[in-house]
Amino acid sequence: MQLKEKTTIMDGVEINQVLNRLAAEIVEQSQEILLVGIHRRGVPLAKRLLTKINNLGNANTNLATIDISFYQEDLTQVAEQPIFKEFDCPTEDLSNKDIVLIDDVIYSGRTVLTAINEIMQKGLPNKITLAVLVDRGHRRFPIRPDYAGKLVPTRRSEHIKVMLEEIDGEDKVLIMEVENDE
Repeated sequence: MQLKEKTTIMDGVEINQVLNRLAAEIVEQSQEILLVGIHRRGVPLAKRLLTKINNLGNANTNLATIDISFYQEDLTQVAEQPIFKEFDCPTEDLSNKDIVLIDDVIYSGRTVLTAINEIMQKGLPNKITLAVLVDRGHRRFPIRPDYAGKLVPTRRSEHIKVMLEEIDGEDKVLIMEVENDE
């Protein structure tokens, strides 16, 4: 399946503005925060949010990463079920922590559900919230982001492509569509 660019929905300036807003909203709701970036693009987003939250004066914020592999929210043909690989966390016990899961795009909710299940293996957090850059709808589970950068209603045939400087060399978010071979 070949995808072609349909439209750009966010550029680097807009992504930065969204992250500033999300950082402020997160700090308003929590004090001792553990940001958990979901590999792949959720990790650089979490690192950027950590810097912004620290700049807002909240030094009680830490970073962890979780790797849910062989499945991407917007490319469902990769695998039927997400597969947990690794949870790199600065603490063994997550009891009574305020956790904010960070991902680039939420689609069906399966990746987030897998991440939550793994987090629960390390104790009962005070709360788990979800922050995403893009919410594209089409949920299969009752999972909604608490903090969403942008709501982008899409058709199931469309895909969201998030590009970040740390991985792709530039910051932008695109809507992609299946290319017709004519």
